[in-house]
Amino acid sequence: MIYRVVHVTEYRYDEPVSTSHHQLCLSPRPAAHQSCGAQEITISPAPVVRRERIDFFGNRCTHVEMQEPHRQLQVVSRFDVDVRPPARAASGSLSSSLSPSLSPSPSPSWESVRDALARPGTPELLDACGFTFESPHVQIPARAKEYALQSFSPGRPLLEALLELAARIHGEFTYDSRATTVSTPVAQVLSHRRG
Repeated sequence: MIYRVVHVTEYRYDEPVSTSHHQLCLSPRPAAHQSCGAQEITISPAPVVRRERIDFFGNRCTHVEMQEPHRQLQVVSRFDVDVRPPARAASGSLSSSLSPSLSPSPSPSWESVRDALARPGTPELLDACGFTFESPHVQIPARAKEYALQSFSPGRPLLEALLELAARIHGEFTYDSRATTVSTPVAQVLSHRRG
């Protein structure tokens, strides 16, 4: 199915802004089941600097700089995206666990996924490795790892373990938008069980 997408972003400032820099990521990245056609990005006021690049994760990014005073910025992105149903992989394979499925039992054991990510032999596994490292800005305390490991018994299918962990978090933590900020340490969230 082909979707025609128009995305409009507007900023209105109380005072004139003399200079602004923006990183725009406004189109879906290519994947096995989707492709993006020609894209048009219109920016007002017109930027004096505009550079395109593909980031580490395969996202198409546009860097723009405005160097004239302005009180409003408008970005309009127009593109077509062709979306196809994802192909189903053989049951039990690592790639089948990454596609949408309602049954967690055919997913591989979490240990086999962990071991495959330690020695990535395919582009998909290499891409997934980028999500396995701790952030230099967010330290994960041992208590958080212990909490998660309760759901990961030996030989358990990965998706089954992940669904249980998500259910435990949903049942044991309270959503409270005022309890935390982006800088709240994970240890504090674990202690208060809210965030």
